Amino acid sequence: MLRDNASPAESDRKRASFGSSDSLAGGLADPVSLLQAPALLLTFSILSLLQLSAFELGYFNRIFSVGDYVAGPHTGISAVSIRTFMLSFFIAFSIFTSGTAKARTLFCLDLCFRFILLCGILDAGSIALYTYTGRPFPMVAIQVMAGFAGMGVFAFVIIRRGAMPSPEEVVRGTQPQLRAFLRLGVTGTVALVASTWAAVSQIPLFDELRRLALLGGLGPGVILFLLVLFAQLYIIGIVERRRRSREDFRPPLSVVIPAYNEEYVIGHTIRYIDRAAAHYGAPVEVIVVDDASTDETVETVQAVTTICHSISVRIITVASGGKAEALNRGVVEASHDFIVRIDADTLVGEDNLTLAMQNFGDPEVGAVGGVPLPPGGAMFDAGRLIEVIVKHGYYSPALGAASGLVGIPGMFVVYRAEALHAVGTFASG
Repeated sequence: MLRDNASPAESDRKRASFGSSDSLAGGLADPVSLLQAPALLLTFSILSLLQLSAFELGYFNRIFSVGDYVAGPHTGISAVSIRTFMLSFFIAFSIFTSGTAKARTLFCLDLCFRFILLCGILDAGSIALYTYTGRPFPMVAIQVMAGFAGMGVFAFVIIRRGAMPSPEEVVRGTQPQLRAFLRLGVTGTVALVASTWAAVSQIPLFDELRRLALLGGLGPGVILFLLVLFAQLYIIGIVERRRRSREDFRPPLSVVIPAYNEEYVIGHTIRYIDRAAAHYGAPVEVIVVDDASTDETVETVQAVTTICHSISVRIITVASGGKAEALNRGVVEASHDFIVRIDADTLVGEDNLTLAMQNFGDPEVGAVGGVPLPPGGAMFDAGRLIEVIVKHGYYSPALGAASGLVGIPGMFVVYRAEALHAVGTFASG
């Protein structure tokens, strides 16, 4: 949901709260129609086709001569009009996102203005380089930078204008990030050289792939650049993880489960935790925080506890304050130095606790998450499986090599209690 202005609406944020453990934050999100995403995609396609047709018919040839909004001298070609697609996406997203007409209009103008400004700076740099050296930027470099500019602008503006929870004061670490910057610099340079070489290479195979836009569209451009960049970072991340992990690191654990009307699934969840605790081989306490459930959640937990042998279980009932408040209460009640957060409908694998804790052999690790695998075998689940493996099994380790983070799925996270207390409580609303 967008706000009408770019400044925080504190009164709205203070009123926002979760109605249950799994509901949306009140005042911060709206229900989305099943037709909204297809309509957005159709609008994006129509806007893109209209602009590409205008380029093809020569309406913009006086200023732009490459089938995209690129001004100034350059070398090479652009197989995909990244700037056209970015602007089309910004407009289509603004039309279908949640918010008032004023908020959506300001959001769209903010996105487009910032992106056009950054692209203008890139083109001015290309003109200056050509003026003083006689050598223009390669088109692939211009479009790679434009693509990153578009992604950065979108992230910045949506955070600036979106309705967000109240900000929490966070104590930030002071560790130097020189290693991360060096890794990004080296791997980024290798990726840029590789993608630029592929863009200008006269190898017949590359010519054909460029014609079909199979080398990443931008001839080869952003996609090939990212493939090479993340492949390098992934290898570094995996090697570093294996070097720093300790298979014998098995301290006692506190498992916190916030629950609201979960009688149909929480029994299975606790049995799976008991199985994982048996594999782990160290003390594991389970704290079920019942968020004023109106079904038989508590009775189900009490019943399943009698058949568990590797865990101790405590039930704490709190007034209905939402998922964040339930989690915060569980953290306060936790007895051990490592806290596992598990959703009431999450089934953990037998070796999940063991594998997760190996990462904490590195004292710099503050949190470890799992890969949320879909339970079914339908076509949708197969597509979802590919998505989560690529996002959390590939991109997360790669970004970790450069001190970055995609995000940790909330259904299974292990925290170092000291780090969790240092950054504050879970934000409600």
